[in-house]
Amino acid sequence: SAYPFIQSVDSLIEAGSISFSSQGTDIEGFTPEEYFWDSGHGKRSKGYEASFVYSDVGFYTVQLGIIGKNAAGE
Repeated sequence: SAYPFIQSVDSLIEAGSISFSSQGTDIEGFTPEEYFWDSGHGKRSKGYEASFVYSDVGFYTVQLGIIGKNAAGE
């Protein structure tokens, strides 16, 4: 079963690297199995955590996609 993206909007004051963690993602009755990140600037990553380098100052929409199972195992 796939769960919808959880969106987070972030901005940079200057160019640089930002790290993200899915640690705070707690969906009752749902067991995460895979994490997919979209940086908002064309880069993607898989895993519990992700880091992205942003060369341009601006606003980016970072998305976390989670695939897993619900309490029924689906």
